[in-house]
Amino acid sequence: MLKIENINVFYGLVQALWDISIEVPEGSIVSIVGANGAGKTTLMRTINGIIKPKSGKIIYNGIDITGKDSNYVVSNGITHVPEGRQIFPKMSVYENLEIGAMFIKDAWEKRKETMEFVFSLFPRLKERINQAAGTMSGGEQQMLAVARALMGRPKLMLVDEPSLGLSPALTLTVFDALKKANKEGVTILLVEQNVKKSLEMAKIGYVLENGRIVMKDDGKTLLANPHIKKAYLGV
Repeated sequence: MLKIENINVFYGLVQALWDISIEVPEGSIVSIVGANGAGKTTLMRTINGIIKPKSGKIIYNGIDITGKDSNYVVSNGITHVPEGRQIFPKMSVYENLEIGAMFIKDAWEKRKETMEFVFSLFPRLKERINQAAGTMSGGEQQMLAVARALMGRPKLMLVDEPSLGLSPALTLTVFDALKKANKEGVTILLVEQNVKKSLEMAKIGYVLENGRIVMKDDGKTLLANPHIKKAYLGV
C-alpha cells in the first residue's frame, strides 16, 4: 500500500532523515520504533505532506504522492493521528469528530455510520459527546484524536505516539482500538516509544536511530533481538 524509497529530509542545512526506505503492506500494522529525536515524527509529517523531502519517493497505492499537499494526501485515504493529539479544545467531541469527515465526500456521507463505529471503540466519547474537548482528560483526548482520524474512513492511518502520557490502562484501550480498526480493514503505520506493545502487534517492525533505519524484521523477532532488549526494553 505504501512504499517509501530513499527519502532524505532536511531542516535547513541539518539532515533529519537519511535514505529512509520502508514498505507498508495493505491490511497490516507496521511499527517504527526509536528513541526521542530519532526522526519518527519527521517521517510521519513527510508522508502526510507537512514536510517536503529533498529527495526520494513516496508511493501510495501506485500513486506518487511525494511532496503533495496534506489535503491531497487526506483525500486519497490517508489520515493522521498526530503526536500531542492536537484536537480542537473549544469544540465539542461531536464537532471534532465531524471535522474528521468533513473534507472527504464519502466519509461525510457515511459520518453517522462511522461515528457509531468509533463510539463502539471508545464508549466514553459517546458519554461526552457534547463536552468541550479541551476539558477532557489526556486519555480521553487521545481517544478523540484516534476517533477523529477514523472518521475520515481511511485506507491508511498514520498514528504518532498514541500512548504518550497515558496510564497503562488507557494505553491498552487505545491499542485495542487500533487492533479492532485494523481488523475492519484499516492499514496502520504506527510510531511509538512503547516498543514492547508496538512490536507485539506489528506484522513488520523498523528501528529508526539517528534518522536512519538500522533494523527491519517481523515484530516478534525484533522483540527477541539482543540490541532491542538492551537499548529499548532495559533487559
